[in-house]
Amino acid sequence: MDYQNLKNKYLSKLPQSIRNYNPELIFLNPNTRWTKPGKIRKKPLDEILFGDITEDFTENYIKKIESYSLKNNSSILKNLENGELNIGIMLEYSDILVIDIDSKLDKDGNVITNGNEIIYALDEYDFKNKTIKKHISTLANIICSNKSPRVETGTGEHHYFHFPRELYNSRKTKSLNLVNIFKDEDLQSNPFQYNGVIYSSLEQLKNIVNTIDILANLYVIAPGSEFFIDGKSVKKYKAKGLNTLELPTLDPELLFSLFKLDEKLYKKSEKKIRALEDEIQFDDFRFLDDITIDDIQGNPEYESLIALNDDLNSRYKEYINAIETGNEIIINECIRRFETLKQILAQNSNYNSNPLSLFTEQKRNKIKLMNEYVRKQRYAIHSTIHDIVESENYYSNDRSKFEFGYIAKAVNLNKPVSVLIADSKNFAKNARMKEPEFILQAYEKLEHNFEINDSVIGTINRLILQARRTNFSKYFGRSQNNCKLLYMYLLKLASDYLNFKLTTESTKTLALGSTISDRSIFYTLDKLIEKSFIEVIYTYFKSKDGREFRFIESIIINKDLITEIDENIQLIHSHTSFDFEELVFMSEIGKVGATIYQSLLRNGSMSIKDIYKIFPNLKNVYCSVKPKVENLVKFRFITYDEKTKLYSINRKDIFLNLVKAKVEKEAEKIRKKKPNTKIKPSLDMDIPLFTVEKKKEKYEKDRKFWNEKSAYLGEFKTA
Repeated sequence: MDYQNLKNKYLSKLPQSIRNYNPELIFLNPNTRWTKPGKIRKKPLDEILFGDITEDFTENYIKKIESYSLKNNSSILKNLENGELNIGIMLEYSDILVIDIDSKLDKDGNVITNGNEIIYALDEYDFKNKTIKKHISTLANIICSNKSPRVETGTGEHHYFHFPRELYNSRKTKSLNLVNIFKDEDLQSNPFQYNGVIYSSLEQLKNIVNTIDILANLYVIAPGSEFFIDGKSVKKYKAKGLNTLELPTLDPELLFSLFKLDEKLYKKSEKKIRALEDEIQFDDFRFLDDITIDDIQGNPEYESLIALNDDLNSRYKEYINAIETGNEIIINECIRRFETLKQILAQNSNYNSNPLSLFTEQKRNKIKLMNEYVRKQRYAIHSTIHDIVESENYYSNDRSKFEFGYIAKAVNLNKPVSVLIADSKNFAKNARMKEPEFILQAYEKLEHNFEINDSVIGTINRLILQARRTNFSKYFGRSQNNCKLLYMYLLKLASDYLNFKLTTESTKTLALGSTISDRSIFYTLDKLIEKSFIEVIYTYFKSKDGREFRFIESIIINKDLITEIDENIQLIHSHTSFDFEELVFMSEIGKVGATIYQSLLRNGSMSIKDIYKIFPNLKNVYCSVKPKVENLVKFRFITYDEKTKLYSINRKDIFLNLVKAKVEKEAEKIRKKKPNTKIKPSLDMDIPLFTVEKKKEKYEKDRKFWNEKSAYLGEFKTA
């Protein structure tokens, strides 16, 4: 059987405006029965179950009809082939969305609520929120002025729109959310009037029977369908304008602003938010932060808190025993060891109270250092929008649009929503991004809806998306990781400044921003220049002994660059940066391990097979990836569930586990240098915990060196 021809046969019965979007179809028996007075049965074929079909719906549905008919000697297949069945449009598999404008009747058939009249009344109301006013006017203009193709349903109309299913694909109905679009204070001063009744509070509005719904689930009966009882026509779906009008595209912002989240989608979002926001259970040592070891003696509350950590309790007892010896040197050493561990545990508890906040704080510390080596323009912590939203004086005429722009940029850069929510803790009280629901809804809405056009931001978005699906090994061989990280960082800067020409960068800021080595910057830039990804203008210095030095005058990103897209690379696994940057600098984990961590942070729990898929072009993926996964588990940065066989981010004790990993590495380094030394890892080892601290020390030495050599340098030129 030619399934496509059979589908086309039924598609040809539909108006051209619907056929343009090649919708998936389901079939209904035209012969029906009464279910109650005035109501007929309008269901798909009873014999054919379709809940297990997830793709190529029409073809697989026809195959089920064929299989059933052959097994049961049924006439359904013959009726189908003869074109005798009614048609339903499977909305959840098609780029079509329907607004159902209905009327509610009482038992005598009198109209209680009319959907069109509700829209008329809303359009006449003077909303203070200009965005809501604009969307209501747009909806009224389309629906009430007959500008949308529609189908008569008996008590109302179905208005057809084009809307990509990946932007909204719910299995439950969305109703016009009257309570959400009004505010109590506005209704008190300017009541809403409908059907002769005045509504001056949100509670009163709940009494309006809502008959305006978004349909995006299952199916709607297509125009032209007709139902019969005993050979007599009892219901026909008549089209208006579907043959002469194009389906208008519904604005996503209108949809999400005016219509109520369906119950299932809301619960799903709530569940996601809880998973991202849930407070983790931990022993809280923050109360010890300003308490001295002497304050603890004789205080049962403090002593019981210390007893929760064996190591801290042991150090406290060492101090008590040292006091009895009267040896000041031993006593002071015990105090030092106790205070060091106490501060680590207090700091760890602080991070546990807001999981992932460690990443934000380390980013801030890095930016502070970068601002010491940037020219002319200072860096924002995340973006200018982010810094504005954190201000106590934050105000914007259209907060949603303003903050939506920040989330759009974060989505394009593949920033995990969990990190966005962690960052939001520091936002101003009146920021919409303070609400996890707003972040999650905006994230889900934008995930497949990037602005791609000829504007600066549209072009930058195109370059970012292109880079995320480019196999850099084809262009740069073994230098692929450094080239990708540096190029992605340059695109992020272009996105921050909305400019393809970057004039403030130094090798130090590029190294810090991209997480690649200072020594590799010039080499990596030259590689990117060679493949026309960028252009760099250098200033050259010539020393008195003839040696040549250079520094970066400006970097120009090639906005016309076209690279080959690798279909094996999935966007969900292609990252532009690392939130837990410290992992990059740990040799046991490195860039591969940091990429695994970032994917888990972005996508949630993953099996080892899913983790391997992150690296589609890596040779011998098992040998390269498996050890990194094992080390991430070993250092407790991720966890492994034996029952589900899934790996997940360990949000608890991120700081403490990092400290333990660092001291373990330091102890191992000492053991290698002095094999006969029996040294154990200790949390009070005096080592820099963060690479930024080490780089700051190094950069200060560099600055001092070049200041001393300034007289040694001769003339310079720009090229």
